[in-house]
Amino acid sequence: MVFVDGWETPAQGVEEPAVYGAVAFQPFFEGDEVIGVLAAGLRLRGRTRWGGREQGVFRALGHGLTLALQRAGAVRALAEEREALAAVARFTDLAADTGDVDTLARQAADVFHTVLGISGALYTEREGDGWRVRHPSGPVLSPSAAEPGAALPARTPSL
Repeated sequence: MVFVDGWETPAQGVEEPAVYGAVAFQPFFEGDEVIGVLAAGLRLRGRTRWGGREQGVFRALGHGLTLALQRAGAVRALAEEREALAAVARFTDLAADTGDVDTLARQAADVFHTVLGISGALYTEREGDGWRVRHPSGPVLSPSAAEPGAALPARTPSL
């Protein structure tokens, strides 16, 4: 939190009329990243200094907004967690109801996409001295692995 007494608008590079005699700034962070800034200008009968009362009100509002942003972040994280758990539960239910490997591979890839944001997933099965692509989903690193049924040598990484 920064309180600036004697704010001079032209000296600060602001092109608006000099209507504020003092300003205050409160940055808000998410980790190391600034996600917002609360700014206020003092325009009380030409005053150019923050008094104790004004500073107290600004600090209280800044503190309240900090708490609200933290709560919003926690609610967002809980919603993401809930979504991930629901996706895993759907997959578990599907796995109990089917033995179809292609369906399970497709659903697993959907869980990866939804929960982890992974864009490429690949399900292969061992076949002889190599691997057979059963279900590619999204972009994969190897163009030869992009087609279902493609044969891959044993030394080939899965992505």
